[in-house]
Amino acid sequence: MRIEKILLATDLSPRAVAALPAVAGLAHQLSAEVELLYAHEQHKAPGSAAERLEQRDIEAHFQALTAAAAAWDLQPRRKVLAGAPAMALQAAAERDRHALLTLVHDAGHRGSASIARSLAARAVAPLLIVHAPMESKRRFLRPEAPQIRRIACAVDLAEGRTAVLEVAYALAQSLGAKLTLIYALQTRGAEIVFEGNRPHLSPPTGSAIAEVQAAQMRLSALAADLGDTHIGAHVVAASDVAAGIAAAALDAEADLLVVAPRQLGRVARMVLGSVTDRLLQLSPLPIWVMGEALLGQMAAQGDG
Repeated sequence: MRIEKILLATDLSPRAVAALPAVAGLAHQLSAEVELLYAHEQHKAPGSAAERLEQRDIEAHFQALTAAAAAWDLQPRRKVLAGAPAMALQAAAERDRHALLTLVHDAGHRGSASIARSLAARAVAPLLIVHAPMESKRRFLRPEAPQIRRIACAVDLAEGRTAVLEVAYALAQSLGAKLTLIYALQTRGAEIVFEGNRPHLSPPTGSAIAEVQAAQMRLSALAADLGDTHIGAHVVAASDVAAGIAAAALDAEADLLVVAPRQLGRVARMVLGSVTDRLLQLSPLPIWVMGEALLGQMAAQGDG
């Protein structure tokens, strides 16, 4: 999968600035251009004072965001899209076949989570979700570094070698980053506790010990099948699959987490609902989402 353009969506709030370090790192490492997008439904009469005021607000926001981007050596283009945000952003991503659509997620802003869910399901482009700073998550973050040096990829051992695994491997090669495969083994009573600056992973007990060892062997074999001896493999036992993935990614000191919601396991989806939603709540890392529509298109095209 080739990325030539990074589309950074903004809602005219200061939250978009939170995505600039991750966007800048990827843009420089992938030699990709950056475009700022603002999508909104037009309810004001054309030429009215209200419309002119809105246009001034949009222009002022773009200027401020462009000035902030300059600190990361970015010179983004900018575009205003007409229509419901999720649909307009989806259409913009579809027009640029080699685009990465980037959103800023704020747990306190219901609209951002709704748009992220919609795009994760429907967009035929990879989705990068970056967190707006929150006090509850900020303590887990290392000092910001523009480059992506470590990537964690959540896999489902029942699926084997999948498109998301191939994408994560190709992305790691493109960025010169170390790849670690993560598998969360759902285990009753295995709670993940976040304390201090890293998660506390409790060792498995009882019959779970053998299950983790067997899963570790299978995950290591999957990593070896990619033909790169530097790929890591990490199995974690957790009652909450999303918490296990988030904790394992932090434990691997990853800068980016790659997931495909439909390939995280049928049981996890049934028990936890949306694994992506849970990861957005738990993980402070930027999350690269390979959605349903994108995986379907890749399968049809044979594009791994």
